[in-house]
Amino acid sequence: MAYLSNQRGMTLLEILVAATVVCVGLLAVAVMFPTSSSNIDYGGKVSKATALAQEKVEELRNTSFASLAPGSDSPSGYSRSWALSDSGSAPYRLRTVTVTVGWPSALGRPNSVTLQTLIAEY
Repeated sequence: MAYLSNQRGMTLLEILVAATVVCVGLLAVAVMFPTSSSNIDYGGKVSKATALAQEKVEELRNTSFASLAPGSDSPSGYSRSWALSDSGSAPYRLRTVTVTVGWPSALGRPNSVTLQTLIAEY
């Protein structure tokens, strides 16, 4: 039984230090949750905006060259606009199509995704 008298338990100071370290770690993890949530929300909006821009690009690519015209619309809370610019001369004209999809952020900053493609006259 002599060996039991040599063992020491944890002191109050050691317990307080351990509790402080655990609390700091848990606080750091708790701070990351709102940031993660807003980043996930932003990523979802970027994905949706990119899909809307790609949809309009495909629609314009399937439109005859002479019928292409600039415009805008507002699908499901996003603002989408497309602009055209020509280069070259007939019969080798190219039309640059720029589609921009924007959405408002919670912080009031505008966000947007822009896709660009070339459509050839043939």
